[in-house]
Amino acid sequence: MSAFFQIEELFGRAAELTWMDRAACVGSDGDAWFPEEGGRPSPQVRRICDGCPVREDCLAYGSDWPGVWGGKTERARRKHDA
Repeated sequence: MSAFFQIEELFGRAAELTWMDRAACVGSDGDAWFPEEGGRPSPQVRRICDGCPVREDCLAYGSDWPGVWGGKTERARRKHDA
């Protein structure tokens, strides 16, 4: 297969990916995003979220879910929305 067709195939698939597929946390330890109630995200989680290309989408999606979404805990999201 030529390089052209490989690139074309890649871009075709990229258009079908959701924001969750493009998240920087894909493949990482899911438990890290669910600290104990009142707990803070670990430095590793903060670094991953800070550099994530879909952080705003994640923050909007997670507004009603427990855990860290878009780099913010439930408590921080409630404070942000107030």
